[in-house]
Amino acid sequence: MVQRKYLTETVIPMMYTCVKDDIQTKMQRVGITCDTWTYLSTQSYLTVTSHYIDNEWCLMSHVLQTTEVFTSPTAINIADKLTGAIQEWGMTSKDPEVVTDNAANMEALSPSLEDSTGVRDLKAAVKNNLRTRYDTRKDTLYAASALDPRFKALPSLSAKERDDTFSRLQTEAATAARDQNTDGDDADEGADEMGEATSPKKPKKSSTLESLLGAVYSPTVKEHGQKNPAMRAEDEIRRYRAENPAGLNENPLTWWRSNEGEYPLLARLAKQYVCVPGTSIASERVFSTAGDIVTAQRSCLTPNHVDELLFLHKNLTISEK
Repeated sequence: MVQRKYLTETVIPMMYTCVKDDIQTKMQRVGITCDTWTYLSTQSYLTVTSHYIDNEWCLMSHVLQTTEVFTSPTAINIADKLTGAIQEWGMTSKDPEVVTDNAANMEALSPSLEDSTGVRDLKAAVKNNLRTRYDTRKDTLYAASALDPRFKALPSLSAKERDDTFSRLQTEAATAARDQNTDGDDADEGADEMGEATSPKKPKKSSTLESLLGAVYSPTVKEHGQKNPAMRAEDEIRRYRAENPAGLNENPLTWWRSNEGEYPLLARLAKQYVCVPGTSIASERVFSTAGDIVTAQRSCLTPNHVDELLFLHKNLTISEK
């Protein structure tokens, strides 16, 4: 008979590590939701979920982490836990979009009669900063709508807002293309150095026909010709805007799967923006599962075990597909 200690200290952590490694290799550009929940009015937890589009253009969701908030779940404490989760899962460089509800946790920024002058000034500065960030979030919403082939006409925006939105997307697409080219060049240089260190390749003798027409018909000629990333991005934006919108009942992910080859730069941006959920309901769905796991009969479960059990319950079957 398997002992409880062996399960809790060996089997479950081993399964947790395997599934976690599998998920980390699949996640690219992600959107995040988070929410808090309370057990028996004494223990507060923060659950973080991730959402991304895989290589087959399927929307994937995972419960990443459930951590105990030892102190009161204020905005500062939640932000600290969320930052820790992003760092642990290696998502800092992915610059994830975070979606939350309008809970009262932000009341920590409300003015209080007991506040000193310094605290009031600090709260005012934070609020001003949040207003700026809200404008950024609005840009994110516009970009996600523009990259949805059903709503790319953006009829609710002014002509200037539409042009500004696609101009930002064009800049992002060109920047991403340049970064990709730089990474590819570095990889090629590394491969060339390794090749030189082993054995030099003998130059292949070309035929007369290849000498005459090879530069025009060679399969190694890039599809985009001599266009630089900025020109490619501009061309894709122009053609994308000119194409008729998709039907309202059409799945945008299916559309992008079929048109990824036509708009490769915009397809990368679509994976970045379209995966961002509109609400934090994904985190709230975890609460019912948590209620089945963290029961009165299991009141001695440690926060680490709660995290592992919730994680495996939501992700183990996904990993086995």
